[in-house]
Amino acid sequence: MSELTTEERYAIAISSTNLRVEADKGGAGDVLIAVGWSPSRLGSALMRLQSEYDGIEKPRPVCLDGLVKMALKHKKQNPSWKQKECEAAAMADSKKWLANEKQLFLGKLKTLPAVIEQITVQAAKWRIEQPIRVSTVIIGHWLNQVCPECNGVKFELIKDTPSASSKVCRVCQGVGVTATPYGGDGKRLANYLDDCRSRAIVSIRGRLREKH
Repeated sequence: MSELTTEERYAIAISSTNLRVEADKGGAGDVLIAVGWSPSRLGSALMRLQSEYDGIEKPRPVCLDGLVKMALKHKKQNPSWKQKECEAAAMADSKKWLANEKQLFLGKLKTLPAVIEQITVQAAKWRIEQPIRVSTVIIGHWLNQVCPECNGVKFELIKDTPSASSKVCRVCQGVGVTATPYGGDGKRLANYLDDCRSRAIVSIRGRLREKH
């Protein structure tokens, strides 16, 4: 059995009910203490945010059957509409529903507002235009970089199936992840987040070693 990573130990620790600190063995309490001593405040917050994100079920687009039902509902309400009009209305409804579900989902990430605030401060220091907007988009990209078109498999999906074809995904160009938004500014912020998390992990790992 492989040893747990620092991120996995932290994810377990924040949901543990036993935070007792014992001299002869390490536990969840030791992990949380190590996090508290980390010099990278943002790095620790990013670890917590990632754990929250991974632990919550993500909203998914309306499936084909759902779209058909929506289209039929519009046809019933508007008998004179053509099929394309019903399908377009169903697609609009599904996008509106998904946007609402995403807002509800983001509301469950308790650490998100504080993280956005800290990233915004750094973006403003670097004189990035619209720092709040850019920071919000970048943290969303940082949490989930998987290409939404191919679901990270790098190849186009066969319509109405989860199976991949032999054609390279046109959206991500076969890399399986989306490009970082906002060009150079976005990459600079994304690299900054990676660096903060890495420094926090190194600090936590070092303090846990001291425990043993």
